[in-house]
Amino acid sequence: MQKSELRKQKLRDRDTLSAEERRAKSERICKKIAETLEFTNSETIMLYKYIRSEVQLTDLETICEAAGKTIVYPVCLPDRQMLAVSGTFWKKGAFGIPEPDPAAGKIIPPSEIDLVICPCAAFDAACNRLGMGAGFYDRFLLKLHPEAFIWAAAFEIQKTDELFSDPWDVRMSRVYTENGCIICPAEISRTNKQG
Repeated sequence: MQKSELRKQKLRDRDTLSAEERRAKSERICKKIAETLEFTNSETIMLYKYIRSEVQLTDLETICEAAGKTIVYPVCLPDRQMLAVSGTFWKKGAFGIPEPDPAAGKIIPPSEIDLVICPCAAFDAACNRLGMGAGFYDRFLLKLHPEAFIWAAAFEIQKTDELFSDPWDVRMSRVYTENGCIICPAEISRTNKQG
């Protein structure tokens, strides 16, 4: 199946979840992420503001704020590049997504980010992620420091058997769903070396 067809199918699947189901499942996903040592030890975390039927990271925002962590959000630029910005003044950005205003906030270099939580349209058991097709995240993730963690938040209904990956696609080190966590083999190897 072509990526565009799979994306449409999985977004339709995600849309079948009721608002109550999405809220409850999102809470479980946030709880699983918040319980990890990696999250606890991260000082600067990139989250996203959910739109439509995406996993809601509201609980993680609250936890980060209470722990004094720096939260940054993606700001999409016209040339398919992305900035990481912390701030409290919000505006509607590309695709109608709420973004902090870079002029009123602080732009954080990608090298200072410890953990990124990405939205996705679909994912597979190898932690390949299918985004919305514009490549904003893939370009940005390549700029992170090598020790940064790159995770995705998704609902189980978005899982697919196998996702064709292009050379420029950045694989997630983990995917968190309401049912648990999928860890990619490279992440398992890295964790074992650190432990």
